[in-house]
Amino acid sequence: ADRLLVVAEIVSHMERALNESDAATLLERWRRRSTVIDRHVTIAHNGKTTRGQVIDLHPHEGLIVRTNEGQLVHFPAETSTIMT
Repeated sequence: ADRLLVVAEIVSHMERALNESDAATLLERWRRRSTVIDRHVTIAHNGKTTRGQVIDLHPHEGLIVRTNEGQLVHFPAETSTIMT
């Protein structure tokens, strides 16, 4: 398969979904498809690692994690990596 055609089709579907849905509906769809909510993970952010359970996703604040120490921490998607 031509990779550019595949990418173009994916982008087309994403654009259509974004234009047809309101923000709340889109976020709920994202949450339902998430494979990380309720999982225990290790996250790398700003040169540090944090371990905890993913509690939720937030469109502006990123991944919301309850650390093993009990704190709620927000990790922005653009600067954070889930390691496990």
